[in-house]
Amino acid sequence: MRLFRDLFGLVISEGDLNAVLQRAKPCFDRQVAAILVRLRKSRVIYSDETSVRVDGSKWWNWVFQNDDIVLHVIRRGRDRGVIEAVLDGHRPALWVSDLYGPQQGHADAWQVCLAHQLRDCQYAIDAGDAMFAPRMKRLLLRAFVIAKRRKDLVASTRRSYLSGLNRDLDAIMAMPVRQEDGKRLRKRYAKHRGSLFTFLKHPEIAPDNNSSERTCVPLPCIATSPVASAQPGVPISTPPFAPTLAPPPNRGFTPSTLSAPHYNPEQPDTNRRST
Repeated sequence: MRLFRDLFGLVISEGDLNAVLQRAKPCFDRQVAAILVRLRKSRVIYSDETSVRVDGSKWWNWVFQNDDIVLHVIRRGRDRGVIEAVLDGHRPALWVSDLYGPQQGHADAWQVCLAHQLRDCQYAIDAGDAMFAPRMKRLLLRAFVIAKRRKDLVASTRRSYLSGLNRDLDAIMAMPVRQEDGKRLRKRYAKHRGSLFTFLKHPEIAPDNNSSERTCVPLPCIATSPVASAQPGVPISTPPFAPTLAPPPNRGFTPSTLSAPHYNPEQPDTNRRST
């Protein structure tokens, strides 16, 4: 409402704004249906979830995106049933996410977000692990360097890099670890090591899920009906699904924000979690 008042000199009430959204909703719903069809045929899906305030309560903003589309789903729950409802039986070839349990097992191959792993390694280093985490961090940083050129490398070169990373990972995993955070990390990578360097087998995916995290940022607080952010001219929708067009995956994403009444863009999301 402040936007209309300050930029256009138009005073509009909450009721008028809600009435406009309700009249437009059928158009939004048709766009949502079309985007869902595209998502449910996608080969690659990046996904993340973050908390959002709805009427003072904690809900979850789930995002499903790739190079072509972004779908926001706002739900009370944070369980895998949200993902299953969105996919509706579709199983993509590639999935990129953090290690949160409900994000696992939805695709033929999975890329663990290495940006999260770098942060966790640094946490273990700060907590006193001087053996495992520092070496694992160096290995992950090397993987990021390789990832920058992954699309330009021939398959044989990618296989060579993958072999080298796995060989060094073997040596790191064989090290004696006494510090508790280091032990926790080694147990984690023993379980998920097959999903650390998927980007070298499938160079169309990134080694991290940063594009999803950037997409989650524009929804810190919603006061009445959850809606989504979008680039100018792109339709949005109230629950169950809210679509946007995707930005280029590795460029800055600063979409404009369209909101329900009482949306407060100055209130930060203090419940953002890292997995």
